[in-house]
Amino acid sequence: MAGLHRDCQVRVSLVSNIRCPDYQIEDFIYDDDDGEEVKIAVPVRIFRGRTHKEVDYESDDLLIGWSSKAMHYGDIQQLLGELRKAGGSP
Repeated sequence: MAGLHRDCQVRVSLVSNIRCPDYQIEDFIYDDDDGEEVKIAVPVRIFRGRTHKEVDYESDDLLIGWSSKAMHYGDIQQLLGELRKAGGSP
């Protein structure tokens, strides 16, 4: 996964289905703060985990409950595999 300039990241919803969690793609804005590069995460798109269809940001149920940590695509795949295994999914 690549953002506009560099890597982007994914956050999962903590209040959605554990087997198919909703997820948010974030890109970064890079700014300069007193000579130091600052990386600011900006939400770009939200998707339903079950259908992978994009969701409008106007949906109030998607404004809260996102993971405090974000991961790159490969990290998310590994985490989902572990969660599905723990939940008894084949």
